[in-house]
Amino acid sequence: KFADGVTRIANLVVENLIIGSAEKPNGITLYDEVTGEPYCVKMLNGSLTPTSGACSVTLDLNEGSASTTPSGGTATSTPSGDTQPPVITINGNNPANINIGDTYADLGATVTDNVNENLGLKTFLDDIEVNQISINTASSTTYTISYTATDQAGNTATSTRTVIVNDPNSVATDSSTGSQDSPAAEQTEQATSTPQTTAEEQTPETTANATTTPQT
Repeated sequence: KFADGVTRIANLVVENLIIGSAEKPNGITLYDEVTGEPYCVKMLNGSLTPTSGACSVTLDLNEGSASTTPSGGTATSTPSGDTQPPVITINGNNPANINIGDTYADLGATVTDNVNENLGLKTFLDDIEVNQISINTASSTTYTISYTATDQAGNTATSTRTVIVNDPNSVATDSSTGSQDSPAAEQTEQATSTPQTTAEEQTPETTANATTTPQT
């Protein structure tokens, strides 16, 4: 069925399907089975990247060729000369310090771009891509969490967070091993340092005169 320049096919079986070209890569529109919302799906750095909105065809009058961009809102087509990578902002503390046995909840990151909107983030835990951050806090160690985003021009940005698992019972003992006089030793020293003149001061000086009383 042809209507308004659109070909509609109820069922299509092909052995080899090519969408776009290396010079003019295009996307396909897929609809979410849960929400029914359209998404324009494109291949970016080897990964299928969805963008909210259906792909629409825009004609380049200068080159006479077409390219696909998500419809609705701000167009996310890649303009020529876009060399600025996205900006990734890490939420929360960096580095993040927690104690052994505590539960770590990662606050994630946000990404913005000078051209494209609604860019997704890929998260890596010690260079392994994960969907959810789960850290083992059973022992003292250090983890690295990386957040990566790529815009439709292929510019990639990466930001990292360091998570340090500390042992709260591990404290420096250098100051406690120094030699110090005990209170008992100080008391003993004070007791033995009592001036010997105390007894002499208590002896009356008139004792010698008392023995010189004339005999009658």
